[in-house]
Amino acid sequence: MRWFNLVSIAARRTFSLAALLLLAPVGVHAEEIRPAADAPRPLSPQESLKRFRLSGDLKIELVASEPLLADPTGIAWDEQGRLFVCEIHGYNLEGHLDIVELNKTGKLDKKIRRIYANPQALEEARRQTYGRVKLLHDLDGDGKMDRADTWADDLPGCFGIVPARGGIIAITAYKIIYLNDSTGDGKADIRETLFDGFEMHIIERAINNPRWGQDNWIYVAGSNRGATVTGPHLGGKVNLGRNDFRFKADGSAIEPVTGTNHTFGLSLTDSGDRFLISTGSHTLYAIPLPYRYLARNPHVPTPGAVANAGQDPRVFPISKPHPWRVARSEDPRWVKFYGPMEATANGYLTSACGQLVYRAQLLGEAYRGSHFACDPQQNMVRRSELRRDGAGYKASRPETERSREFLASTDQWFRPNGVRTGPDGALYVVDFYREIIEDYSAIPRYLQQQYGLVKGDDRGRIWRISPAASGYLRPSNLAKLKPSELVAKLDQPAPWQRLTAQRLLIERSWPLRRMNSEDPCEPRRIHRDASRPPILSTASARSQSMTCSRVSPTRTTAFASTPSASQTQGLAKMRGCSKR
Repeated sequence: MRWFNLVSIAARRTFSLAALLLLAPVGVHAEEIRPAADAPRPLSPQESLKRFRLSGDLKIELVASEPLLADPTGIAWDEQGRLFVCEIHGYNLEGHLDIVELNKTGKLDKKIRRIYANPQALEEARRQTYGRVKLLHDLDGDGKMDRADTWADDLPGCFGIVPARGGIIAITAYKIIYLNDSTGDGKADIRETLFDGFEMHIIERAINNPRWGQDNWIYVAGSNRGATVTGPHLGGKVNLGRNDFRFKADGSAIEPVTGTNHTFGLSLTDSGDRFLISTGSHTLYAIPLPYRYLARNPHVPTPGAVANAGQDPRVFPISKPHPWRVARSEDPRWVKFYGPMEATANGYLTSACGQLVYRAQLLGEAYRGSHFACDPQQNMVRRSELRRDGAGYKASRPETERSREFLASTDQWFRPNGVRTGPDGALYVVDFYREIIEDYSAIPRYLQQQYGLVKGDDRGRIWRISPAASGYLRPSNLAKLKPSELVAKLDQPAPWQRLTAQRLLIERSWPLRRMNSEDPCEPRRIHRDASRPPILSTASARSQSMTCSRVSPTRTTAFASTPSASQTQGLAKMRGCSKR
């Protein structure tokens, strides 16, 4: 299981594993399969930094890079302000193994079709693919990571992490696993499977990107494959269908929610609405109808569960398209097979993923509420402005970005696959950094044979975007705060501050009536855009809402959670508040 990764790391300064195997003697016809000479080369982090183009009011800085991490798929900060990163080792591995065998024939496969790897390659790739969670350390407080510890290893492929219960919950290809370090030695000695039974066909489309909701459930993008899951704390099997879903951090509940994410990415708004994504549509969102209403009568047709806030597939990268894309676009047979938009080498969204609705204030009001989406194939991050349209949304390009992208690079190995908001309110971009990012099956096989599929499997980076004039502020340790101090954090502009404070208050089951004796309504404030009334979401529909009558109706003050009995009693006794 380790052989694949170790060989690649040992060879990273000369050839990747793919290049080594492509160049290896494979018989009398090996000379017919020659590695392509025009493949783009990787850049050092320092050189790659020079290749970015970003608005002049912002700056981008390196947070971490290889050898500290490789193939990152997600990041998260726990209540201590520690940065965790999850990795998947084995991306496109089944295609690589299949091509290694094909190259032994000494023939280029130029048939026009899209096929997946043979069953033997699929089985071997599943055996070798694994996930890992690392804890990164900033030893001198300058915002750049100096050390990485392997916190949890030998996981199934990992597609996202979220802090919970003093540890980390890992979203893996087949299971959702709770991890914790109970001894303080830097290793997760507690490993509990909360839910099992998920499926994965294409490695880029497993369950992914967990996000804490305001209702104290964790939301996850489904794989669009369907799943019937089990768990040690469930009363039986739960059929999630082909939907996204949410679950409780203690494993006591899991249920489907309205809408299905098509690929990799998930983001929530302050009002609990979920933004989804597909490779060609970056601003999809789940309609604001709770799933239980849609499923109540299976014989009644329901409206589409996913809406599109705006379909503008044009993009403006500044990098050159990879040579394999150029070769495919110049072959009329492949253009006919895929259609002109998909087959065009550059200029249209083809790999949208890793979206984020920015809910902090550090970047300024011009960026607050913006929607960000990555397109790793074209080495860029796109920004859209969101506005209300009835119960839904409309998205459009900012006036200043009509013909350019928010973040773009000429480094053809820059592969952003996720954007997150940090504890300080800055944007953090997860960079998968490798030559080929596309699902191998979309690449003509003869081009797979010449370019390889796994070059860069020993690399990965994290970047930070902040105001040009700002300095770095080290995350605070919320785990040390008293309940009254956590309550004060509920008004912080950075989502990590207020959501982490809320989570800790719930996890500690602190009696809400003791939080703030002078103004009992303030601790229950849910922070939403004061200019917009909240939209009923799947998350908020099932929660119990307590509202203070003394607050302006434009400012929602519901503590959208599922309170304990003692919390409910405390809320009922609070002066000036009514239950509805």
